[in-house]
Amino acid sequence: LTLKNDQDSELMKTLFTEVITFFSEGDALSEAISMNVLERIILNCCRLQEDTRKKMRDPRVEEVCLYLNKHITEDLSITDLATRVYLSPSRLSHLFREETGKTINEWKEDQRVYRAKNMLQNNLLSISDIARLSGYNDAFYFSRVFRRHCGVSPRKYRNNYIKLTPDKTQSLK
Repeated sequence: LTLKNDQDSELMKTLFTEVITFFSEGDALSEAISMNVLERIILNCCRLQEDTRKKMRDPRVEEVCLYLNKHITEDLSITDLATRVYLSPSRLSHLFREETGKTINEWKEDQRVYRAKNMLQNNLLSISDIARLSGYNDAFYFSRVFRRHCGVSPRKYRNNYIKLTPDKTQSLK
C-alpha cells in the first residue's frame, strides 16, 4: 500500500496512535475501542488500495480468462471464446480490452509467459518442453516472445534465477 498524499499518511498515523493509546489502557472497553480503530485502518487500506477501487470484472470476461487458463496450450479462436459466453467476436474483443486493458491474445501471451517463468524457476525441463507446456509449438518463437516480455532469453532467465537463489541449485538437480 502506498499512501499518495500527506492527508492519508496523517490519518493512518493518527489511527495507529489511537490503537496503541486505547490498547495500553488495559480495560475491556479500551481494548474493544482499539479493535474498532484497527477495523477502520483495514477499511482505509482497502479504500486506498487501487485494485479494490476498480469495479469487478464482467463475468463473461472472467469466464473467458478462466477458460483460457485451463486451456492455455490450445490454439483457441476468438470466435470459439465468444460462442462460450454468447457474444459476437467483436463485442467480446471490445469488452475484454475494456475490462483488462489488453487484447485477448496479449492477455493469453502474458499468461503463457508467466507459466513459463514459473516452470523455468521450478524445474529443469528443456526449453523446448517448457515452450510446449506453455502453448508454443515452436521453441524459437517461444524464445522470441519470452525475450520480448522479460528482456532475456528463457535460458538466461533460468540461470539468473538460479544465481539469485543458491538453494534452488540443489532442488533443480
